[in-house]
Amino acid sequence: MSAVVTPQHSSTDLDHLVAEICLALQISPTQFELARQHYEAVGDWLSRAGSPLQRLSPRIYPQGGMAIRTTVKPRGREEYDLDIVLEVDPVDADPMALYEDVAERLEENDVYRPRLERMKRCLRLRYEHQFHLDILPARKDLLRGSTCIEVPDTKLECWKPSNPLGYIVWFERRCKGEALLDAIREQAPLLPVLIEQQLQVLRQAVQLMKRRRDNAFQGADTAPRSIVLTTLAARHYAGSESLTAALEQILIAIETDVRLAAPSPIEVRNPTNPDETFSESWSDPNHYRAFVKFIGDFRREISELRAAEGLDEIGQRLDRMFGDSLGQRALVAYGGRLGDAKASGNLRFAAPAIIVGGREGRQSPPHTFHHGGR
Repeated sequence: MSAVVTPQHSSTDLDHLVAEICLALQISPTQFELARQHYEAVGDWLSRAGSPLQRLSPRIYPQGGMAIRTTVKPRGREEYDLDIVLEVDPVDADPMALYEDVAERLEENDVYRPRLERMKRCLRLRYEHQFHLDILPARKDLLRGSTCIEVPDTKLECWKPSNPLGYIVWFERRCKGEALLDAIREQAPLLPVLIEQQLQVLRQAVQLMKRRRDNAFQGADTAPRSIVLTTLAARHYAGSESLTAALEQILIAIETDVRLAAPSPIEVRNPTNPDETFSESWSDPNHYRAFVKFIGDFRREISELRAAEGLDEIGQRLDRMFGDSLGQRALVAYGGRLGDAKASGNLRFAAPAIIVGGREGRQSPPHTFHHGGR
């Protein structure tokens, strides 16, 4: 059921509706805080006296969508995927030895033992109907230095390079639209100061790409990785204030990458550790073809969405794109906001903000990292 139906719509209406979808997909402040408490408790257990990891000064911190605030509620189930890193001092042991030490320590705990699952690169603790924590064991990378780490690949039984902390910093800079920031520095005061909504656009674009991927691939192993979509989106974001315009521009830029790289696949690496390749699965031509088709289809859908007439049509298109009646739910939420604004005599209101660790309209607090033994 639609809350508001009009024959036409403005780009602002559309951006507000799509932002409502992002808000519905985002982990709540309560869930975020609960997840933080859980991973800090895990860090404490792994580092306390009696743990074989204590001597390695374990440090635990979030990575991925939890760290950069682009979490997406999974389709048809309630659990969020939340990724954390367990970083230890450099060790010379076989990478599987670290993986096993962490697994065995978790199995010694009556709370963690029934929740534990062994995955390819991580150890998963499942909190049913809430989220699961994927714990990635890692060691400091002395060769590459800075915040670089190495993580076990349980399939190849070797160490692989990574840098999640460096990636977080890079992504935060991209959220601010570096090209636009440079222009402001050069031309100030001719250009306006960045508004808070602009700082959220890239996060929301990433959420929409990840959700559209989930709805399109339905769990198939050809689905592009979240880190690939996130990196490509951040690489091409140019600072637009409009969410749908930014998303269309990002998708067009990715299509250009594909054309320029043909017949080879494009390559996506960690911008803060080039030795880490995110697009390894594209060595399989079927995976790459699936990615290229997904980007092309999504770009056409966004272009058609921006040209659609009437909020009813937009709601139906959004339902098809993102599933779970998210389009219709966005119409209801948007209608409610319009009603509240009209009742208060103020029909101008900001698009809904991403909420993580705070109330609407407030930036999330800086990340806190748990150090073992403190």
